[in-house]
Amino acid sequence: MRLSEKALLDGYQGLARGGDIVSIVRGTRIAWTYRTGRDSDGYNPVCAREKANEITLEQDRVGTLPLGNQSTHPTVARISQDEQQLWGAEVI
Repeated sequence: MRLSEKALLDGYQGLARGGDIVSIVRGTRIAWTYRTGRDSDGYNPVCAREKANEITLEQDRVGTLPLGNQSTHPTVARISQDEQQLWGAEVI
């Protein structure tokens, strides 16, 4: 299955309790997150899309995806709203 940010956004279902973004793509549940990219210490923080440099696949598969040209996809705003409901003012 070839994945893209658009496919993940089109299949958006909601957030997992731990904050992973959950999508259904071609009948498969995929958990994923936006991340900044590896820091010099190897840490790759989860962040909001506007600060992200990549997407990491968290469950069902492991890997990274590049960001697509999807900043205006309506689901991006929906994810932001859902994260604010889950985390409140602590969303970065």
